[in-house]
Amino acid sequence: QRRFDDAEASYRKALSLAPSWPGIRRNLGMLMLVLNRWKEGFELFEERLAFSDGLLAPKWRHLRWDGSPLKGRRVLLHAENGLGDTIQYVRYVPNLIAAGGRVVMLSQPELYRLLQRMPGIEELRVEGGPVPSFDVLCPVMSCPRAFGTRLETIPAAIPYLTPDPSLAEHWRQRLAPHRGRLTVGLVWSASKTIKEGWSRSPPPGAFARLATAANHGVRFVSLQKGPPAKDAPAGIDLLDWTEELHDMADTAALAANLDLVIAVDTSVAHLAGAIGKACWVLLCEPADWKWMLDRTDSPWYPTMRLFRQPKPGDWQTPIEQVLDALLERT
Repeated sequence: QRRFDDAEASYRKALSLAPSWPGIRRNLGMLMLVLNRWKEGFELFEERLAFSDGLLAPKWRHLRWDGSPLKGRRVLLHAENGLGDTIQYVRYVPNLIAAGGRVVMLSQPELYRLLQRMPGIEELRVEGGPVPSFDVLCPVMSCPRAFGTRLETIPAAIPYLTPDPSLAEHWRQRLAPHRGRLTVGLVWSASKTIKEGWSRSPPPGAFARLATAANHGVRFVSLQKGPPAKDAPAGIDLLDWTEELHDMADTAALAANLDLVIAVDTSVAHLAGAIGKACWVLLCEPADWKWMLDRTDSPWYPTMRLFRQPKPGDWQTPIEQVLDALLERT
């Protein structure tokens, strides 16, 4: 409802009544981040760790890095939440090295091959397996707090992830017969296994409106994985090679050969931004805090353009805006 002043007043009243309850502090932190009050926001957002398992359990808390000089210590950077969060914040690896750290990392299996190519990670392992030796621990989403990130100091050197050249060449050759047309990757649904997935995704068939662009020479390529893939937009002759996309390394290699990626708020949108690919993202209202308020760009991803719902449930407006923008490019 965008009643931000009322929300803040309610959270601060709640904190006065239960100052140690992490849920209040975490949610107030997200509100502060939405409002670009990042210093307090990232500090309070650390309370999310109270709801995490595994390496974030209390027995590891005393090893969490406090932002002090690392002086050659091994810092374990580890994934949390979704693939998109890991992709967004792994950009801090150079900052950790500049702070004197030696970076070892635990990643999700889907990101393992892609992150193997990132300079500066000394040792990379998959979460759930053996943990590399380390001195201090840093969840990926704690990096902005540790480095005192402000809007103007976001590490936005793009690309910071790169596809494997041999994989990219494979997809370059596969796409060769379609050169001369605007090739556009399409992701029409977020994962429905996360609680935000339903609100982030238009109803099945909504993307069919983009068939008009297909009739004007746009060649659409599916980047949609998972169960929503069966709800492909009607009327669009999609190139669909998703059975060959086994992880994010494959997806990055295909996306790198496209002219543009259009996606809802998913990990593929973050991936496109991280490899420096032009990406248009359709956002629900309210959008996740990382997209901030009302912006049509993202300070995290310079190649990104945002198309927002003007009100909750209105997907027609941003989809029509995307269609108009596509037709301008054809």
